[in-house]
Amino acid sequence: MDIDPTVELLRAMAECGLHPKDIHWDGRFHRFPGIGQKGRGDNGWLKAFADQRGAIFGDNRTKEKWKWPQDSPEWKEKMKLAEPLTREEVEQRKAEAEKQRAKEAEKATRIIRDTWERAQLCPNHPYLEGKGIRDVKVLRTIIDPETRDKLLLIPMRNHKRELINIQRIWPDGTRKQMWQPGGSRGLYDTIGAARFREAKTLFVCEGWATGYSIHQATNCAVIVAFFDSGLRVVGKIIQKKYPDARIIIAADNDRWKFVKRGSQMVNPGVYAARDAAEALGVEYCIPDFEKENLESKPTDYDDLRRLEGEKAVLKWLDPKMAAEAVTEAPREPEAEPEVDSIDTDDSADGTTAVSEDEGSRSEWFDGLPPEGEKGPLAQAINVAIDHGVVNDLDISQQGQIMFHRRGTWYPPEPKRTISRVAIGELYGHRGGDRLGVLRDAFEILASRIQQNAGPIEFDANPYLVGLPAEPGKWRSVLDLRDGEERKARRSDYVTRSIGTHPDAISTPLFNSAMTRWSGGDEKRVRILRRLMASCLVGLQPERALFFLLGPRGSGKSAFARLVEMMAPGYVASLQASDIGAGKLQKADELIYGHIAGNRGVFVPELPPSALRGGFLKAVCGGDAVQVRRLYNNPWSFVPGATLMLITNALPGVNVLDPALVDRVRVIQFPETFKKEEKMMKADLLGRFRMELPGILNGLLPDATELIDDGMSFDRDSFATEDSKAVESWALSADKLMGFGSLLEVDSKGRIPVDELWERFREYWREVGGELDQWQKNTLSRELTKRGFGLPGKRGGQRLRLGVRWKTDSS
Repeated sequence: MDIDPTVELLRAMAECGLHPKDIHWDGRFHRFPGIGQKGRGDNGWLKAFADQRGAIFGDNRTKEKWKWPQDSPEWKEKMKLAEPLTREEVEQRKAEAEKQRAKEAEKATRIIRDTWERAQLCPNHPYLEGKGIRDVKVLRTIIDPETRDKLLLIPMRNHKRELINIQRIWPDGTRKQMWQPGGSRGLYDTIGAARFREAKTLFVCEGWATGYSIHQATNCAVIVAFFDSGLRVVGKIIQKKYPDARIIIAADNDRWKFVKRGSQMVNPGVYAARDAAEALGVEYCIPDFEKENLESKPTDYDDLRRLEGEKAVLKWLDPKMAAEAVTEAPREPEAEPEVDSIDTDDSADGTTAVSEDEGSRSEWFDGLPPEGEKGPLAQAINVAIDHGVVNDLDISQQGQIMFHRRGTWYPPEPKRTISRVAIGELYGHRGGDRLGVLRDAFEILASRIQQNAGPIEFDANPYLVGLPAEPGKWRSVLDLRDGEERKARRSDYVTRSIGTHPDAISTPLFNSAMTRWSGGDEKRVRILRRLMASCLVGLQPERALFFLLGPRGSGKSAFARLVEMMAPGYVASLQASDIGAGKLQKADELIYGHIAGNRGVFVPELPPSALRGGFLKAVCGGDAVQVRRLYNNPWSFVPGATLMLITNALPGVNVLDPALVDRVRVIQFPETFKKEEKMMKADLLGRFRMELPGILNGLLPDATELIDDGMSFDRDSFATEDSKAVESWALSADKLMGFGSLLEVDSKGRIPVDELWERFREYWREVGGELDQWQKNTLSRELTKRGFGLPGKRGGQRLRLGVRWKTDSS
């Protein structure tokens, strides 16, 4: 199989919410719209190395970053199949990239310097006035030729004081950009330049407004590094230039938006400042705020100046106070901010820094198990950790944690009505608050997903935990009642194991809450996070088909984007171009190409003609199965949910198969945003993103309850007390699939059908039952109905399970 590194990197970035137009394997940083941005904006960034074996990318606004392919076992597994470039090819690529870089940088420098010369002095600018900063005589302004906005320009110079780039800030602060070809590494600006050479103390910070507030309070020179990653680089330059100066790194206290660094979730501003201080052997300081000022989620020294005055700034600029600053995420959710309030910190990272509402309602945590509780869930997680299951959770093919129990599994009853969420009905409750209306609708959607999980009933207290085994070997299980570990039996089999994915539900608030609950045990957090993701999309027995209806500009696209972010590890994008007319008849190819893994399919748009094809029936109608590749065995499966949203006209529903209509969910957006009320798309999605952690965390109690209640069944539930023949052929079909999943396959991936039927007959004898030919054929039809009846070919002919039974002597 040919692996294209460019395609794989684009897919990986799409999973993280980033969509560059193309990939340049040149070892340079490239900018593009960030997470949630459409069209304009350059929050996203990418550096792809010339050997095509690695890249780093991220979003400057959210301060998230990823290493490809190191950060995902799936990414690494795919890249093992990619053919590496020769050393000559890599060197040639590097030389060409360096030549192009120098050419573009020279051109960019001319444009930047010409722009700066033509710009007007700007003592007052709306962005600065909003922060209470006036009469600044060192900055300039130009008019944006596209938007006619008055842009604030901040110079970005190198160690020789040469102007290399310019940061542009729009009046409302929602956009901060620099010229990409000019670069940014090692560039900075100075505030208080008159005291720069004579100063005994120099501060290095991220944003310009932050630096201005520090200068006003101390009268010291301040170096603005523009990025958190620039603190260390710029600090090193300044330290070399002024070896006798006392250098203090001034951190941004980003306690409201933790991000991942390596295997940890960290406060990015504090993390970067500490890292820079340790590398340079200098001091650092951290701002902190009074409790009554936390509602706006302040982060930097400029926020501190505006909220508490210059005395507070001086207090927290003392490095001795750094240990006193609260840098962790808040233990208790704060009050929900006003819908129209935006707190833009001055991180000066070339981005819109919208404070994320990571936690504002205490009911998100209602039902969370008490810290240190030793219930069934906690006990099972302990067993998983003790037996090394945690690492295997990252790779579903290597085995998964399973909670076995004695109980009963019932197939889902078909839904006979179209479920509709009329958003218009919510307007009266929100008094015209359109953002609140959409948030309410989103919560309703999450609730509907849970409600549609079907009639699944289980007894309490799981008592068996499945343990991973080497590929091709039987599983072993641990009995929680007596602590005995033994070989797995057929009666221990479960049809539903916990779906896992390394990028499953992860938000700063959730991780913080789970860390507290688990006593800081990261392994326990990882397991519980995957269990929660399983409850979000992995337990829905039928694949719901969601329609988003409404006029243009009513918020459908923003809503759809939210759902895509809601389950990043389980929802993959499938573009309309992938579902052309020629492909609609190839349902198998689409199913195995996009659904066979752990992810569902998200379709932002679909042509009306597609509704008449077999694709939707196979995917959404429940006939297609999400097949796990456990031991390379296609019979080992987990019936996962595929969440689909289709922006289409309601009349399209009329052409659906009747069985498919039963699974349709309609979300209706009746009104278009008025022109004067319309927000920038990036701003709207940024605000939505603030609500996202709360919605995810709102599902946590359901996740805990479902896991504690158990998620599997045993074989005894399939026989009546009198050992009569099983009444439900549907359940028998599922049981047969259970046997199939425990079988090994041969070197060509074929299923040992003879062994499968032998095991099923053995099971039937144990429960005292016998099947006549009519019963065997009925069971075979049930298997075919479920999509299991045609598992493979033999001798060019598809297997018919009824015929196979007919040849058995018994």
